[in-house]
Amino acid sequence: MFNGITILDSHMHYSQPIREESLIDVLDETGVDYALLAALPNISGHDPTADILMLKAHHPSRIFAFGCLSRMDYYHSHQTLSQRLIARVTQLLSAGCDGLKLLEGKPTMRREHPIPDFDNAVWDPFWTYAEETGLPILWHVNDPETFWDAKKASAHAIEEGWVYGPDIIKNEEQFRQVKEVLNRHRKLNICFAHFLFLAAQLPRLTEWMESFPNMRLDLTPGIEIYEELSQKPDESHAFLTRFHDRILYGTDSGGRAALSRAHEINRKEIARRAEIVRAFLTQTGARTIRSDGDYLVGVKPFVMQCLGLKREILTSIFHTNFLHFIGRSAPAPVHMQEVQHLRTVLSK
Repeated sequence: MFNGITILDSHMHYSQPIREESLIDVLDETGVDYALLAALPNISGHDPTADILMLKAHHPSRIFAFGCLSRMDYYHSHQTLSQRLIARVTQLLSAGCDGLKLLEGKPTMRREHPIPDFDNAVWDPFWTYAEETGLPILWHVNDPETFWDAKKASAHAIEEGWVYGPDIIKNEEQFRQVKEVLNRHRKLNICFAHFLFLAAQLPRLTEWMESFPNMRLDLTPGIEIYEELSQKPDESHAFLTRFHDRILYGTDSGGRAALSRAHEINRKEIARRAEIVRAFLTQTGARTIRSDGDYLVGVKPFVMQCLGLKREILTSIFHTNFLHFIGRSAPAPVHMQEVQHLRTVLSK
């Protein structure tokens, strides 16, 4: 708990060979009562979904799991894509996943794999399936706008290869595609990670939230979100207050360890992620956020304006909104036979 409020971190990552104890220790140290672990395939192609489900089986009341799609499906005929994706999701849910993590909207994913445009007809049966079943989807769409401008991108973004040229899809084109999907499938149960990278455009984001009442946002850093929301703190306070029942707390913790296949999670980084996000929501006044030379804050110092939200709003953001998102109050049970089958499929 944090200040007497139950904490459910709705956006974390895990993958073997990270020790299970490393993750659980971090949850305990940062006061996280429950966590969603979202599958994040690393650069070598390792799919951590089975790893997450094995850990969940050892902590069945504390861990939620979102599996990911198979990147290999995009290399088959696009005419059968939706059928393959639906079969994959059915398998994930049977094994014990609570929902789906879509990384397909990250520009590096679209650079590396032949992913069709999201409003292409080949996706329609999958979106229809997701809409009809209420499938919870955590979707990463785009990156900070500065990543498309080498003159504005941070040194950290450049170092990570997150600066995009004319060979990569533009962020506005992806926004167009995603909005078209939502217009066609208005009941989709979607949570957009990282505030949809529209924290600097709250009037525009308000229009999206008004148009699509099933749409949710999470507060996971990119640290840029907190710099942008601090530019107009009154407007940010009003936005989070108005849509407080559709905004989820998350930190994106464990991502670097999962991608690099480390054995331990960086506890300093995770503590800092939690401290910054919680301070922004719960405290008042200005705080200077300085570069830590680490994965989270690789930018110049900036002043974060804390919002000091009301306790009932904090309870929604920190805990109950995620449960409404997935439509249950506890993690789905893990079925080990299905997990083993999934692991066999993933190893091929």
